[in-house]
Amino acid sequence: INAEYMGSSILSRAECDVTLSRETHKHTQMDVANDSEVLRVYENTYRMEPKPSERFVPARVQAVMREVLEKKLNRVSYNAQECPKLARDICQAIQQAVQGLGYKRYKFVVQVNVGEEHGQGVNVNSAHLWDHNTDNYATITIRQNSLFCNAICFGVYYE
Repeated sequence: INAEYMGSSILSRAECDVTLSRETHKHTQMDVANDSEVLRVYENTYRMEPKPSERFVPARVQAVMREVLEKKLNRVSYNAQECPKLARDICQAIQQAVQGLGYKRYKFVVQVNVGEEHGQGVNVNSAHLWDHNTDNYATITIRQNSLFCNAICFGVYYE
């Protein structure tokens, strides 16, 4: 048995790993093949901002949002009872599509407004407390004969 010194006592390697796991809240996972516990240790990266290739690019997100909106709003007319469910479905579809773009360590907040089109103007405002170097947003508005849909996706870097 490989032993390591930890604090004031000597523990076996397995006891040391389990103790370390409990003390630092490391992730554990069961190995199904041989029913033994496999410790997955994730070290801090100390990364305070994304790599240039991993930054939130509004144009990429906007293109995905446009695809989702065109797909979901195809041949849809305004119905006050159906629009809340439609807005939730669009939110979830945009969230899944944007997460599929592979942005690492970003959290996404999606807001969708669906309303009846009568030629009126609509102004959607939001206020944020974020880092302008790493966080960004994409927005898109689609107007049809009987409805309009405004979608905003905020990408917030998680340190």
